[in-house]
Amino acid sequence: MKITTYPTYAHADGSDLAGRTAVVIDLLRATSTIATALHNGCRRVIPVEDKNDALEKAKSHTGCDGVVTGGERDGVKLTGFDLGNSPLEYGRSKIAGKCLVMCTSNGTHAVKKAMAAKEVYLGCLNNADAVAKKAAQSGRDIAIVCAGTRLKFSVDDIAAAGAIISRIVKTAGPAAMDDLSRTALRLYEENKKNLHPLISGSRPYRTLMRLGAGEDIDYCLLEDILDTVPMCEGEEII
Repeated sequence: MKITTYPTYAHADGSDLAGRTAVVIDLLRATSTIATALHNGCRRVIPVEDKNDALEKAKSHTGCDGVVTGGERDGVKLTGFDLGNSPLEYGRSKIAGKCLVMCTSNGTHAVKKAMAAKEVYLGCLNNADAVAKKAAQSGRDIAIVCAGTRLKFSVDDIAAAGAIISRIVKTAGPAAMDDLSRTALRLYEENKKNLHPLISGSRPYRTLMRLGAGEDIDYCLLEDILDTVPMCEGEEII
């Protein structure tokens, strides 16, 4: 098994992902939010890159007990959407039984890019152990696709990648890794007792703090509190 980590979705071509198991990470906050929504009874998530397309899909989508729109730009809820991108918004009373049409600054773009892989899981710290076991069980080479921020490297995603890699190795044994995977693993292992200082300089962290969303950060840094593993089925996430 080989593990390759991509610093942003722009660095991963479809040919790089073909035949592999992909794990998409947008720690602050899309993959944390999607995992939480599905854990709380959301039936499926439709990732969309354009906000106008998201609103149109929400109008036409059927097959659930209602449709919820969720999304943000630069951390702020999109105008006309029901919810933003805080995992704390997606309680069972708001999302159970419903379909979620999701459009975010980085995460949904990364998910759409990763759909070129053989199978796609969404990972975060909340479900790190569960998603690592799923990825390891596939027996395929693993591509970890970090969302990044505006097509640039973001250390929060890399820290989460290191957490998932550490659990893949624990589950499946030693793996061949590229340089970024080894770096991510070491960063995580050296900072896992308190990840706040490591990621506090990242743009997503600073944006959320400026918006008064420190509770979101605290939640997203909780490890292994969910056993839900979002996975792509066609163009949707279940």
